[in-house]
Parts: sequence; structure tokens; C-alpha cells
Amino acid sequence: MAHLDYWAFRLGGDVDRGRRQVLCPGPGHDPKDRSLSVTPADDPDLQFVTFSFAGDLVSLCRDMVTAKLGVCGPLLVPRREPQRKQDDRERVSWL
Repeated sequence: MAHLDYWAFRLGGDVDRGRRQVLCPGPGHDPKDRSLSVTPADDPDLQFVTFSFAGDLVSLCRDMVTAKLGVCGPLLVPRREPQRKQDDRERVSWL
């Protein structure tokens, strides 16, 4: 849960330990506002999930959180390469 404390500090919010999330101001909101929840994602490719109780655009929330946490590059785009089908010549080992 130490990372939640760090997230709360960086995002200007509070940790909700019962729900394993940070409640913080959404993009462009007052510093006292707690309309955005940021939760660690179960999927390591996503890193975090945002939910705006104020109806803010998901892309704005993600961009704001990414910038405030000081993360470089896109966090929310899966980094898996598409699997391609191998034809028989690639799968068969010839001696």
C-alpha cells in the first residue's frame, strides 16, 4: 500500500485503504475536490484505472494521472505484440 501513499501525495488526494484506491481532484477541479478515483489495475499492462464521479473524459483523467505520477510513455496501451500464425515451414525443424 506504500505506492498508494505515494500516488496520493503526487495526485493531491487521499488514500481509501478499504477500497485500495486514491481519491483526488479531477482534471481542472479544485484541490479540495475528490471526484476522481485512481485504483491499481490487476493487469500490469494498464498500471491503474481511473473513474471520474464528475463525468470527466477518461483520456483527460488518464493523461493527468500519468503526468502527475511522473511516468514516461503510455501506460494504458497494452504492450503485447499481436501473435502471427506461423506457416508449416517455420514450425518444422529440418535436419
